[in-house]
Amino acid sequence: MPKDKGKKLNLDDRVTIAAGLDQGVSFAALARKLEVAPSTISREVLANRTDKGFRKNRNSNHCAHRDCFLKRVCGQKLCTDFCSECKKKNCNKYCEHFEEIVCLKLKKPPYVCNACKKHYSCSLRRFSYSARRADSKALRRRRDARSGIDGVPAKLDQLLTRL
Repeated sequence: MPKDKGKKLNLDDRVTIAAGLDQGVSFAALARKLEVAPSTISREVLANRTDKGFRKNRNSNHCAHRDCFLKRVCGQKLCTDFCSECKKKNCNKYCEHFEEIVCLKLKKPPYVCNACKKHYSCSLRRFSYSARRADSKALRRRRDARSGIDGVPAKLDQLLTRL
């Protein structure tokens, strides 16, 4: 457990966070258990949550403008359906007015659907927190931050000659 300031969360800490999120435990309670600030838990969950996307075999239209009367945004001249009701093509990719519906529960803590009762039936974008995935994301981010400068040697020489 990171008791000292500046210490990193490890896999055991992330397992505790994931178990707490699955049970609907608050960030404050998790922070007390791990002896860190609640903001640490919040940043951890936001940075390392996994986007599960949308459920399959659901309405492919995830636009906030459900009352829209646009037609043929996808370019299909023979299409007679309103784009808001279209199940043939994903008109969301083509419409310039598209605005994704976002679940209000994802905008505030816990920022994930782990303990949500509608998790398996929800047609909106879903996010989850898994300890192993979170740990691998954090380690990859830490490794990449320490990996050095990406650049072509000729451009690096050119930059050094300017100094």
